[in-house]
Amino acid sequence: MKKKAISQAVALIVGCLALTSIIGCGGGGGATGPTAPSITTASLPSGTQGQAYSATLSATSGTPPYTWSVTAGSLPAGINLSAAGELTGTPTVNGTSSPTFTVTDGNTLTGSKQLSILINPPGSPAITTSSLPDGARTEPYSATLSATSGTPPYAWSATGLPAGITLSAAGALTGTPSVEGTFTPVFTLTDSATMQAQQSLDLRIAKPLALFVADFSTPSGAVDMFDNASVADGVSAWTRQLQGAATTLDNDVGGPPAGVSYDADRNILYVARFQGSDNGAVLAFHDADSVDGDAAPDRIIQAIVPTSFSLTSPSDVFIDSGNDRIYIADVTGSSGIIFILDNASTTPAFRKIFNFPLGPPAAISVDIGRDILYVVPSQGQEIIAYDNISDLTGAQRTITIGGVVNVGLVDVKIDPATDTAYAADYDGGRVFVINDVSQKSGSGAPDRALTGLSNPNSVFPDVANDRLFVSNRDGATSYSVGVVEEMSSVNGPVSFSRELSGFGTAAGMTGYYK
Repeated sequence: MKKKAISQAVALIVGCLALTSIIGCGGGGGATGPTAPSITTASLPSGTQGQAYSATLSATSGTPPYTWSVTAGSLPAGINLSAAGELTGTPTVNGTSSPTFTVTDGNTLTGSKQLSILINPPGSPAITTSSLPDGARTEPYSATLSATSGTPPYAWSATGLPAGITLSAAGALTGTPSVEGTFTPVFTLTDSATMQAQQSLDLRIAKPLALFVADFSTPSGAVDMFDNASVADGVSAWTRQLQGAATTLDNDVGGPPAGVSYDADRNILYVARFQGSDNGAVLAFHDADSVDGDAAPDRIIQAIVPTSFSLTSPSDVFIDSGNDRIYIADVTGSSGIIFILDNASTTPAFRKIFNFPLGPPAAISVDIGRDILYVVPSQGQEIIAYDNISDLTGAQRTITIGGVVNVGLVDVKIDPATDTAYAADYDGGRVFVINDVSQKSGSGAPDRALTGLSNPNSVFPDVANDRLFVSNRDGATSYSVGVVEEMSSVNGPVSFSRELSGFGTAAGMTGYYK
């Protein structure tokens, strides 16, 4: 029995000596080797032929830093693997690849895993441009079309473009349109796999408008001129500007401009100069389509002959080109005088004068065909209409804006073609629209109201393009002129499609079509 116990003990010792380096002996611990890295990425995202691909492999355990490689199979054509484990590129073929990825750690231990990458066939290309900017006849035009999906590079073509505009294969629309109207060209996009997409888009080419804006600023006023008003946008976008001592719009030598009117027959710009260091006057600038800078007026209308009347502080002016007749609203303290003069382009002569006792006249407008003068008392609630104004015995009507509160009108413009009045409500931040204005009298609600404006100071209806230019406060001491589309139907809160900014106070506006 004793011998057997000794024999068993010896056998146990021998066995332990043989296994010591592996598992220890007698229950004691032993040192273990470094752990190999393990790839933890479970799957890879699919891609699309012709579109950029990106994915990142990840691993755990082992001893960083890791180095990645492909040790069996191959990546899809066009995709590369960086040593940091980033898969990037643009696949050039579709199908499924199943490469084996190997990660090597800092101790050169490795871990491997096979992962599949599915590359789908390219989808059809899609045109992403949803609208085109408006253009204007005779004004340079540019826009760029965009697309997605498919297999770049793309090639573009079009049918039905306005005359003067072309489309490059790269999708650039350029040129100078020679026609007006709304066009609906069809654009075709072809990718490198000859797959196509088509889309029609409206392209509006407006009648070209030149706009004059009186900037009623002190000490130095200006008339800012936009020869490309149908497309102009942004800060100080005017193409010409009348400003300086010679113009007499400087307060030290004259006064700031309050109103403007354009004689299309004779190319003369009339400016109502408010009283500054000098009594007010109406200034006539000839060659209005080119006059610029510190230019002196060609004529100054101040004293009215053969009467003894002189202008005090003109707030607005309106020229009837066909009859060479000028209408002047003159502020005299808390009231005013309306002057009507013939021979405006040569030697203005008295035709009619009458007192305006309802307050300082802020603005005037004339429906020449119906022979009606409209006058707005400054920040009142009424528009005063004088029928048969060329007749010394014409009747008078009062059109009162009813049904609304906090009304303070400062401007009115008439569209004779539709017998519509547009009245700027400074106090209420609105523009009121009155249809059939030649037939209106007494108090009544406006037919429409453009709301959400800030102290609108003046308006100009761009009738041919169905747009309304509105002088709108955009800061404590600054104004912009915003463009409202669909003037003939818009109602309620408005937004501007474009804004001309950089004015001290945008006062009267006028314009002409080129």
